Amino acid sequence: MDYRRHNVELLHARWDLRGRRVLEIGGDARGETARMLLDCGAREVVVTNRAHGVRNSRIDARIELRVVDARALHEAFPPDSFDAAFGVAVAEHIPDPELWTASLARVLAPGAVALVHGGPIWSGPHGHHVWVSCDGRDYHFSKPGNPLAPWQHLLHDEKSLTQALIREKGLPPSHAEAISAWVYRDPNINRIPYSALIRRMSGSGMVVAEVIDNIYRRPDEAQQALLARCPLGPDERYEVSGAAFILRKPT
Repeated sequence: MDYRRHNVELLHARWDLRGRRVLEIGGDARGETARMLLDCGAREVVVTNRAHGVRNSRIDARIELRVVDARALHEAFPPDSFDAAFGVAVAEHIPDPELWTASLARVLAPGAVALVHGGPIWSGPHGHHVWVSCDGRDYHFSKPGNPLAPWQHLLHDEKSLTQALIREKGLPPSHAEAISAWVYRDPNINRIPYSALIRRMSGSGMVVAEVIDNIYRRPDEAQQALLARCPLGPDERYEVSGAAFILRKPT
């Protein structure tokens, strides 16, 4: 099943979307996910993004596109504007969870529910989210071209990862450098681990009511020994690749 539809159905199972005005965070300019929300009975969907081709416009009578940063929703919409909110593959990208959850709380009606999905999360096996092209060669976290072993990004810094990719993978130095720069410096990912993401989304007017984990696999004994020494510490949930966070605004 399409991961977007799966998460739309997770939200609809917990919060009846029929007749609701729904805010989509980080949506696409074609309104594909918005149409899935309409299929569940939503009255209207407002799709927000600050990139990916979104322009202030209407696709049709029930789908509006708005260029809005998730951290500034309250500047774009009046209080209590929406009955529900949805965002898929966004929690790993948006910086400052405290800011965007606080902004979200201001535009949701009391009692409203939001599903915000993230994955791959930084502390998970593919949290590096590598998406790099060099000299016609693609390195992508979800495809065979992924150059990093699970959790490898957590066990290095930029310099040592570059050296490991050259030594262990035989990559050209320029490719290894570009990959390492993405992992540790590219602004498209927020590098917030799973436990901190939950903690930082709590409060600010929203409550984390439920977390639906996507478990990749647990590290084996050798990997656990290595991860126990990484800066995130031994108690992090390294097996969680992604998750759907169900947020609720108190009544």
